[in-house]
Amino acid sequence: MRRPHEFDDVTRDVTPEDIDDHILLVTKGEELLQAITDARSCGFEEVYIHNVSRDQLGFMRFMASQVLPDIF
Repeated sequence: MRRPHEFDDVTRDVTPEDIDDHILLVTKGEELLQAITDARSCGFEEVYIHNVSRDQLGFMRFMASQVLPDIF
């Protein structure tokens, strides 16, 4: 796909529920910690966490207070 409208055309019928089957969405630290634990038990050694919110500072605060203390 080279243009945004091509992406829009291909994803027109995709629902949020369809996305849930492929992308993990969490809003609580314990949900993310459980996902990391699950990934480790499957043999993953690295997990990449991506924030799509525009509130980057809020995301950093969330990670610092609810996730990172339990990992390190």
